[in-house]
Amino acid sequence: MKKNHLVGDALILTVSDQIEELDYLLESLPNICFHIAAPVQFSEKIRSLETNYNVRLRTITNEEQLNFLVDTCDFLLDINHFQEVDAIVSKFVQAGKSVFAFDNTVHGNQGQEVFLSSTPDKLVSRVRDYLNEVRVGTTHQEKIIQDGT
Repeated sequence: MKKNHLVGDALILTVSDQIEELDYLLESLPNICFHIAAPVQFSEKIRSLETNYNVRLRTITNEEQLNFLVDTCDFLLDINHFQEVDAIVSKFVQAGKSVFAFDNTVHGNQGQEVFLSSTPDKLVSRVRDYLNEVRVGTTHQEKIIQDGT
């Protein structure tokens, strides 16, 4: 796989720059495009991440922009400290999309898959497995459409 080949999109919606294990996730999941979105201005700490080829910063000012990200992203990372923003977890759950969280950042019990913050490698493994499941499912669907089997 080429280094800059992105195969999945993750959303992190936050109002702070306190995002659990973000550097580790960026390094461990180089083929994921991380959409970090906020209804506020980004701190310098977050703005500096935009130099990574797999980070996109999004300022969200209305519901339409938020809905676009829910539709576009494959899964939500519920890894921001402090409050949940714009009921984003329930929006992903209602859309039938996965939400992955750490035990110290999970916002309520809304169907997220929760991992210990002390073992971020387990969240990374689950994200990889999830994307493989999604790709296999898509490939199988395309095969059904193409040859009718």
